[in-house]
Amino acid sequence: MCVGTVPTLSLALRLPHAHGYSPFIFSGIYALSYTISDRRTTKLIGMLDTNGTAELTVHCASPLQPSSNSRNSKQLSPITPIASTIHSASANSPLSQCQQNTAEVGIGGPHFALALTAVGADTAAGEAVSIANGTFSGNGLSAYVSKLSEIVGEPPFTEEEILEELEKLRTRSQLTSAPFNRRLLPILARYQLREKWGPAAEPYAERLVTDDGSVVPSFLPELHRIRERRQQLDKVQKCRSFHCYKIPPPPLRPQGETSTTRPLLEEELVAAKQFTRSWLGPSHKATPDTNDYKHTFNNEGQQTPRGKRIPDVFSSPQTPQTPTTEKDHTAPQRLQTPTQIHTAMQSSRTKTMLVNSTIDIPNNQGNDANESRIRGMSASSLLVNSTIDIPNNQGNDANESRIRGMSASSLLVNSTIDIPNNQGNDANESRIRGMSASSLLVNSTMGIPNNQGNDANESRIRGMSASSLLVNSTIDIPNNQGNDANESRIRGMSASSLLVNSTIDIPNNQGNDANESRIRGMSASSLLVNSTMGIPNNQRNDANESRIRGMSASSLLVNSTMGIPNNQGNDANESRIRGLSASSLLVNSTMDIPNNQGNDANESRIRGMSASSLLVNSTMGIPNNQGNDANESRIRGMSASSLLVNSTIDIPNNQGNDANESRIRGMSASSLLVNSTMGIPNNQGNDANESRIRGLSTSSLLVNSTMDIPNNQGNDANESRIRGLSTSSLLVNSTIDIPNNQGNDANESRIRGMSASSLLVNSTMGIPNNQGNDANESRIRGMSASSLLVNSTMGIPNNQGNDANESRIRGMSASSLLVNSTMGIPNNQGNDANESRIRGLSASSLLVNSTIDIPNNQGNDANESRIRGLSASSLLVNSTMGIPNNQGNDANESRIRGMSASSLLVNSTIDIPNNQGNDANESRIRGLSASSLLVNSTIDIPNNQGNDANESRIRGLSASSLLVNSTMDIPNNQGNDANESRIRGLSTSSLLVNSTMGIPNNQGNDANESRIRGLSASSLLVNSTMGIPNNQGNDANESRIRGMSASSLLVNSTMDIPNNQGNDANESRIRGLSTSSLLVNSTIDIPNNQGNDANESRIRGLSASSLLVNSTMGIPNNQGNDANESRIRGLSASSLLVNSTMGIPNNHGRSAKNI
Repeated sequence: MCVGTVPTLSLALRLPHAHGYSPFIFSGIYALSYTISDRRTTKLIGMLDTNGTAELTVHCASPLQPSSNSRNSKQLSPITPIASTIHSASANSPLSQCQQNTAEVGIGGPHFALALTAVGADTAAGEAVSIANGTFSGNGLSAYVSKLSEIVGEPPFTEEEILEELEKLRTRSQLTSAPFNRRLLPILARYQLREKWGPAAEPYAERLVTDDGSVVPSFLPELHRIRERRQQLDKVQKCRSFHCYKIPPPPLRPQGETSTTRPLLEEELVAAKQFTRSWLGPSHKATPDTNDYKHTFNNEGQQTPRGKRIPDVFSSPQTPQTPTTEKDHTAPQRLQTPTQIHTAMQSSRTKTMLVNSTIDIPNNQGNDANESRIRGMSASSLLVNSTIDIPNNQGNDANESRIRGMSASSLLVNSTIDIPNNQGNDANESRIRGMSASSLLVNSTMGIPNNQGNDANESRIRGMSASSLLVNSTIDIPNNQGNDANESRIRGMSASSLLVNSTIDIPNNQGNDANESRIRGMSASSLLVNSTMGIPNNQRNDANESRIRGMSASSLLVNSTMGIPNNQGNDANESRIRGLSASSLLVNSTMDIPNNQGNDANESRIRGMSASSLLVNSTMGIPNNQGNDANESRIRGMSASSLLVNSTIDIPNNQGNDANESRIRGMSASSLLVNSTMGIPNNQGNDANESRIRGLSTSSLLVNSTMDIPNNQGNDANESRIRGLSTSSLLVNSTIDIPNNQGNDANESRIRGMSASSLLVNSTMGIPNNQGNDANESRIRGMSASSLLVNSTMGIPNNQGNDANESRIRGMSASSLLVNSTMGIPNNQGNDANESRIRGLSASSLLVNSTIDIPNNQGNDANESRIRGLSASSLLVNSTMGIPNNQGNDANESRIRGMSASSLLVNSTIDIPNNQGNDANESRIRGLSASSLLVNSTIDIPNNQGNDANESRIRGLSASSLLVNSTMDIPNNQGNDANESRIRGLSTSSLLVNSTMGIPNNQGNDANESRIRGLSASSLLVNSTMGIPNNQGNDANESRIRGMSASSLLVNSTMDIPNNQGNDANESRIRGLSTSSLLVNSTIDIPNNQGNDANESRIRGLSASSLLVNSTMGIPNNQGNDANESRIRGLSASSLLVNSTMGIPNNHGRSAKNI
């Protein structure tokens, strides 16, 4: 460090930009603990910004002495860390003599362990500061960088806590089998650790199972050792808190002075006041002995599993502690502000973090921009347990109380903000522009002033205009009574406001124009959890309703109470809450809906809950209205996607004149009833005398529920339809009795109320057998799309008629789901379309733990075994499907058109027949043509040896196929034209998890490579093994896997790359890994090539932005002629290796001996 000068430490944490990578992957809050001579300070430096950068500059309070022994150094004043730029200073200022030491740190996991240098004025030729595992030191300076996970929502954890949790899981493993423990126990452990301590704790689940798959004997001995060490350390080492600082206001400039670089006057310095709240424990004076600090930092007792650090924030080596003495606990030490520091924060840097701190923002009264802005806190500022006093500016141009220094993503935790009351001319509102985006208030209090002005006299906080978060907080919203927009709106909370465990009092405004109780500041996605909202009762002239526009979209109320007033007015005299107009969520809540009896629209509707309302464990009392025009019991406030869980709805029976049905329009779309009871009345009227519930007309969900459908026998449409269940109805563990109607026109058993996406889980449906004249089939139109049957039984009748003599169930025409179910498909042998198709299962059918028997049809025209009812996105889980072998003339393949797209097979077995025909003699399963999913399954692919396209392709697996814990045997084809082992059925985005794929070795003429085109893009291999063959051919004799050409992901996998020694492009490249490949916890072995032209060990498949996490890469040593270097071109740009190992060989060559 410098001698005779004021040293400066500048740290820049920068995330390297990779192609397509977002720095938010590593965004978080980081802490810097540094020691200069005998003083140690821990400084929070804030969050990484959108550029992946966090910077900090630290100025010492006095010069360091040229002594090698830090104990003999001159006692320093406490260090005041300021997140700021280096100020310009005059010649008389000690800051002008500061030398800047720059440390640029690359990120490697949660710690920083890459290139770091620091250069001082007295260092010769740029002396490097040493670095070891995130710690750097040199010339009396040592620092440590760590991530504060608990500040960003991930609680800290210690090794002791981890081991205690693992010991619990180990004890539970004695009740489970060895295969379960070997495969699923680590997954369960990762989930448990992540739930408790976040993703950072997940890797420690690996300690639960040894390499051979057995559970470790016990963690108790290690736990006992840790506890004994902790008890010993507790006797000599106490907890130490962060230092708290007062940042004084900048001095006023003398008349006529324009520069801000003059020396400070002694009388201009303001003493700091200590913020004594003990969020992080009591404050202690630093011990002058740096040896004690080093001993604490290199604590031998702190062990980590498998070389991985467990972040024990504030007490582990991640944030080193200094031992204290008993006298340290007498009282917190008050820190004085050093007189050498200029504290004008309008020129400060970004990423400031204040803990247990107080900021006094000066009051500027000038002409141009007379605001109190702290530009040094311009982004992502963090205040914890702090108080910020915002001055009241009364100026001319922009006379508002804004803190521009907190303009983005400000974080306030356990803090208090006092917002002044501005009464001016132009924009006389209380806005804090410094908190204009994503402000976070946790356990905080905000006092919003009451403005009574002329133009925009509302109580808005523009500084909280987007995504404001209030947790365990209180907001007092004033009551404005003005002229133009006299409402109580908080524009500062205009989007995505979050209130958790909070109370918001909404004033009652009685004005002229828009005299409603709306909170525009909560206009979108407002969240209220464990909160209370009092909605006033407005009775005025124009729009005299109780609406809260501030909660107009996606409002969330959890464990809350909302009292909706009863308005009785003239125009729109309904009980609507417009503030809850979309996606409102009520959990464990109570809503009382008043009974309005008026003139125009005398219904009980809650417009504030008009879309996607969610009620969980709630009670809703729906009134019975008997009026004139639309005398139905509708709740328009629940008109879309309403969710009722463990709830009760009583639907009244209306008997009126026009539309005398029991409909609940408020539940007209996607209504969800779980563990609920719905009593549907039986209406017998004149016009549309059916039992329909329009309030349940779309996507209704009934789980563990009971629905009684009445049998209507009328004149016009004498069917048992429930229009209220017309789309995507869901019945789980339910019973539905479908009546058998025998009428004249459309005498079928249809349930129109279940016309689309109906879901039946653990249910029973009795389908009657209708034998009529026109369309004499057994169709259930009420289940026409996306019907779901789980643990259910469906008896499909066998119809033998004239026109369309097939066994189709139109009620299950799309996306039908059968789980743990049995479906007997009859074998129809007719004239026209003599196939066994189930049109009721035509799209996205799901079969889980089910059995489906497909008949073998031998006919004339389209003599294939197709199940059109399974034509798209069919899902088979733990199921068995027997596919017949058809040998015909035209399209003599074994295709299942009923499974043509996105079929899903989980823990299933599918037998694919071997066809030997003429035209298209391949083993294709068109029923598996897109996005097929195979989990814990086995597919046997036959070996075809034919003429035209003699490859083993499974077109039924042509896109986005998923194989999890599966085995796929790919045959070896030796043909003429395109004699490669390709699986076109795996052509895009295939996923293999815990799977094995055997790739054959082809030695042919034209394109004799081992490529799997079925894995051509974005293939994913997780915990899998892929054996890549070694090809020795003529033209393009490389070991490439084109099926993995882009964005391939290998997690916990092993890839063996063969060594090719050829002529033209004799390198070991894996083109299938050409871009943005991700290897996590994987091993890749790169062969050593010794050839002629481009004899380097390059992996083009890793050519850009490859990410290796917790992986190992072995790089061979090349000794050749032209470019005989050990380079990995696949890592040519911004490659990121996290917690990985790369073995780089030592080359002794001629031309370019570099890496």
